[in-house]
Amino acid sequence: MKLTAETLNVVDKLIHVEATREDLKDQFETAYRFYRSRVNLPGFRKGQIPVDVIRQRFGHDIELEEIQKELNKVYKDQIVREHNPMGETQLTKLQWEGDQLSATFKIGISPNVKLVDLTKLKVPKLVHDVTEREVDEEVQRALEREGSTEEVDEKVTKEHVVIVDAQSLDNKKKPIEGQVDKDQKIDLSQSGAEEFLKNLKGKKAGQSVDMTVKSGKEKDRFRVTINKVLKKLPAEPTEEFCKKQSGDQASTLNELKAHFRSQMQMYFDQTSDRLFQQDVIEVLLNAHEFQTPEVFQDQIVEHALKEYKEKQGDKLPETFDEQAYRESQKEMAEREARWVFINKALQEKYDDIEITAEDVDQELEKMATSYGLTVEQVKGFYTQNTSELENLRNKIRDEKVFAKLESEIQIKEMDKDAFNKYKEKENK
Repeated sequence: MKLTAETLNVVDKLIHVEATREDLKDQFETAYRFYRSRVNLPGFRKGQIPVDVIRQRFGHDIELEEIQKELNKVYKDQIVREHNPMGETQLTKLQWEGDQLSATFKIGISPNVKLVDLTKLKVPKLVHDVTEREVDEEVQRALEREGSTEEVDEKVTKEHVVIVDAQSLDNKKKPIEGQVDKDQKIDLSQSGAEEFLKNLKGKKAGQSVDMTVKSGKEKDRFRVTINKVLKKLPAEPTEEFCKKQSGDQASTLNELKAHFRSQMQMYFDQTSDRLFQQDVIEVLLNAHEFQTPEVFQDQIVEHALKEYKEKQGDKLPETFDEQAYRESQKEMAEREARWVFINKALQEKYDDIEITAEDVDQELEKMATSYGLTVEQVKGFYTQNTSELENLRNKIRDEKVFAKLESEIQIKEMDKDAFNKYKEKENK
């Protein structure tokens, strides 16, 4: 066989493979003898069928099967050894005509990533200590959730719950038949109810308001009719209430506040770490521009498509445009591919990172606490799923990489308000 490499760019190559029937003669003859001893044909004794008959009846399929085997062998023995491809190599051409084989592999080559001076990178980080006011507000929300309501003849305020009918309207503000949501319950103090509060504030039961709400580039129009205005009647902070809200960790109001504070602080810290990692990745991506193999990007898109299909019950909708979906995922795939190679370069830089048994045990304990399981139950899951255990080890390694990065890059700590303003400005 003759192999020829064609360089498309620094990370993509085509490997052309050419061969003749003479080159593949031995493999074909061995295959024909193999099938001769196993095929049953009317009019012939088993094992006594002439090779020419086998060739005439099954030759094309047998030869294609042997060609595939030979190409796999060439790939493993020659292409992998010489080019060290990464990602899922693609066989883009396979032609067997006129006793001539012509095949092409598309392979990816790992880019050479040279890390920038990390000490010059600047990344914001959310730093927040839970306040007494936030704890009190969380307690009040819990009391309201466990409490009840009573109907009142009052003007709507932020402290009310309203029961409404929402009738969809067309562009001329005419009701759309059959498109009405009846008796929708809206707590106007909750996040996400701001638009309803803005339009319903000061109104009373029986009154209607036309609203227009933006949904992406579209506008949804509907008429909201207030059926009832409800006043909240919070529960009492009894021992039973405190135990229920804390999972039996607190029996008094002060103990419940301490429990809430601990849980809220843990949430903020975890959120801060997650957002910090996202911002670090964004800064690193912006600081490193390089090409990544197309086959690797295609692999990422294929994985995204597989996940989407699984969410649809392993059946894509009839109207689903697969080509359009693949196109829409290209930018994401390119960025994710670049991050994979940047992360690899970081792990090579921080080659002193080790994943110990203690690290894994600590992570398992965190997961057990988070999911309300025993450590042994979590360990049992990972013992039976070795691929998930490897994913867990990679997660720990990534966290250690970010810890190393945190000691090198310039971090600008921001309180909650400053961080939210920074994000709003960034997203404009």
